[in-house]
Amino acid sequence: MKEQIINLKMKTVLKIILSSVVVPLILYGIFFLYLRYQTHLRHLFERPTIINEARPKFWIYAKSNDTGYLKHVYAVLQRLGFQEGNNKSDWDLLWAHDYPFRVLSASLNKLQQHQRVNHFPGCGYITNKVDLSTSHGSRYIPAAFKMPEDQQAFIDYAKSNPAKQFVQKSNDHRGIRIRDSSDTNFTAGTFVQEFIERPFLVDGYKFDIGVYTVITSVDPLRVYIYKGDVLFRFCPIEYYPFDPEILDKYVVGDDYLPIWNVPSLKRHYVELGYSMKDSFDAYVREQGKNPTKMWNRAYDAIQEIALLKEVQIRDVSKRFGNGRNFFELVRFDLALDEDLNVYMMEANMSPNLSSAHYPPNQLLYEQVIFNTFALVGIAKRIRKESLRPR
Repeated sequence: MKEQIINLKMKTVLKIILSSVVVPLILYGIFFLYLRYQTHLRHLFERPTIINEARPKFWIYAKSNDTGYLKHVYAVLQRLGFQEGNNKSDWDLLWAHDYPFRVLSASLNKLQQHQRVNHFPGCGYITNKVDLSTSHGSRYIPAAFKMPEDQQAFIDYAKSNPAKQFVQKSNDHRGIRIRDSSDTNFTAGTFVQEFIERPFLVDGYKFDIGVYTVITSVDPLRVYIYKGDVLFRFCPIEYYPFDPEILDKYVVGDDYLPIWNVPSLKRHYVELGYSMKDSFDAYVREQGKNPTKMWNRAYDAIQEIALLKEVQIRDVSKRFGNGRNFFELVRFDLALDEDLNVYMMEANMSPNLSSAHYPPNQLLYEQVIFNTFALVGIAKRIRKESLRPR
């Protein structure tokens, strides 16, 4: 009887031990395995997916190894996922600061469908200062004469217009000087152009307007003008009292006066946050004039030049295939007289896109670069609708 009682007590003790120690251990083990499983699943889903997709490539062609002036071109391309390559790589974009079709002719004759080059063969018909200024048939280019070929035509024109003054220029934009007809020389490689008197001034300063334009095709002709903003450059010295010996009164140089240092425009540009174009438009309206008519003339002038040069550029482009691989970013520089008449002064191949000297220009330059790439299929714009919550 005593043995049965002891056995019963032993069984009871064992049950207590099992229920208080072993069962919790088993449950803990199951719980631990569950946690391990959850951790494994989390790591599995959080593991980064590696996509072995080749990034598009670009390469730069320039005579100088110092390409710091292309800082914003590099910045935009890197944001778009491009990586830098070279001529031997399977590149997608060639950004040539210098005209590439002589040195790289063999490579550019065999372009693949996906490759783009930022110049058109024959673009010099527009961007060469002598060729542009001596174009016949434009309503917006002041009378100009190529030397020495047009010497006699210039002499006859000057005799018919004895009160006019002339500016003698070269293709590299050096040695600009106002001359009377009797003081003009006939050096080869220069041209003489009628000087625009009575310019439109802002706070006494003469200026030019740079309008960025992209040509994406010459057959058929497709020209796009960037209307988001324009570049204003002011002469650093007030125009009056006029002195032809002081070039800074009438020639816009590298050290131009920026718009934010022109008092009447500073309020709009700096304090109100207007663009350069909107700042100028506000000032023109304050003077009781209509800027819209002026801009329409500016756009018409660009269209007219493109049409005048279309056939010449198309003929040269045919040597390099169908022309679908090329595009051209040009900055047309325009001047105004006091009646807001527009004059085409020059067109710049590879226009300056460096803000090193004028940091606030960075926004304009990168907007122009991105919109150029979007036009030619290198970049994609984000539509507002894509940002709406779904």
